[in-house]
This record gives sequence, C-alpha cells and structure tokens, in this order.
Amino acid sequence: MDVRRAIQKIAFTIAIITLAIFFMCAPPDNHNGTCYKTSGISNGHFFGEEVMIREVDPLSMKVGEFPLFRINGQLVAHPIIEIIEVGGSVLGYHTKGIENKYPDPILFPYKIEGRVFRIMENGEVEDDTKHVNSSH
Repeated sequence: MDVRRAIQKIAFTIAIITLAIFFMCAPPDNHNGTCYKTSGISNGHFFGEEVMIREVDPLSMKVGEFPLFRINGQLVAHPIIEIIEVGGSVLGYHTKGIENKYPDPILFPYKIEGRVFRIMENGEVEDDTKHVNSSH
C-alpha cells in the first residue's frame, strides 16, 4: 500500500469515528458503509436524514455525486458540479451547496473522505444521488 493510500484510509477512519460519536443510526442490511443520522448536510439536501458514507476512490467521483469533505473543519457533502482535468488526469472538483450562490473552493481529491448516499424510508441505500432535486 503506498503512502498516499494509507493517509487516505487514516483520514477516512478519523472522519467516520468523529461522525459516529454524534450521528449513529442502524445500518441497512447487506450494505457496506457506515450509517449516520445527519443534523444538516448540504444546506438541507440531507437534513435530518439517515445517510450512508462509503469509502471511495477520490479520482473516480462524477458530476452530481456527493463527496464528504471539510470546509473550515466542518464536514460537508455538496454535489460535484464540475471535474477539473488536465491531460485526462483529475486535478480537482468544483462543488456547490444546492442553495449556495457560489461554488466552494476547489476540492482536491486527497481531501475527499468518502461518498454520501441517502438511506430511503424502506431501508435501501439510494444508488443514484446524482439527481439532487429528486424526491424521496
């Protein structure tokens, strides 16, 4: 395992432990990830909902997906609105809170701590969080 990958795994573990202290909920059956009850993620998109946080290859994120990252020390899950690439390599992402007027600062892949998925009322994990205006 290379050093970068090890650091990513450590950062992800720390983020999960930090969230676990405040927001634990019962994980759905047969799903990999860690489950949390939110108190306000993404300006209301996940407010008060149960979400699943999964480890992710930070270079594989797509437009519309919700990475978990920190802004000023606070955990945030805003959708990716643009992928910044140079020569076919991902350098970073532009994210923006759904109700925010302006995008967040550039999100570099090494700062991504996981990917956020909504847990629906029937207990299933939402496969496609890319449709940020979808009803649930």
